[in-house]
Amino acid sequence: MTETEIDMLANALGRPAERETLAYWVGQAINGVARFSTLPSPRQVRMDLIRMARDGRQWLRHADSCTDLFSVRMRREFEALAQASDAFFQSVDVMASDLAVSAKAGRPRTHFAFVGFLEKMIGIAKRAKVRPSTPMRALSTKKPAPAFFQFVVAALSVANDVIASSPLPRARRETNHAEAE
Repeated sequence: MTETEIDMLANALGRPAERETLAYWVGQAINGVARFSTLPSPRQVRMDLIRMARDGRQWLRHADSCTDLFSVRMRREFEALAQASDAFFQSVDVMASDLAVSAKAGRPRTHFAFVGFLEKMIGIAKRAKVRPSTPMRALSTKKPAPAFFQFVVAALSVANDVIASSPLPRARRETNHAEAE
């Protein structure tokens, strides 16, 4: 982040803040957005887990049908593998069902990278003794927006600039940029 961006954030916060601390925590928030946005969605993880368990069980059934070709030692090893994999696949099924809660149909949830970003912004605001509040309705032209709201808007602008100028691949930068807006 540039000195100008840090000044913009400090001014948007409306209260004096330690520049190093402000730069560090906003940088950490931007880093978190970039890092977490590369992770697959809970829905994709759930589908991958279901597919893994299904394919693994199918392979075990196929191998079980060929046990006549195995030696006695190989059959014992296969039995041990089948028992261990059964417990593993049950754990995978439990993980997939736990993810089903966050992957259900309906209104999409706020991306967890953005939630993490906002949590860091709330922490910065509290440290500067700025009340982390946002307008409940459309902003009135007569009253200025709350300091926290202005700070988050400024931080998002800086995050977009940093991500757009980062060495991430172009497709990843565009995804991060869209998620931050």
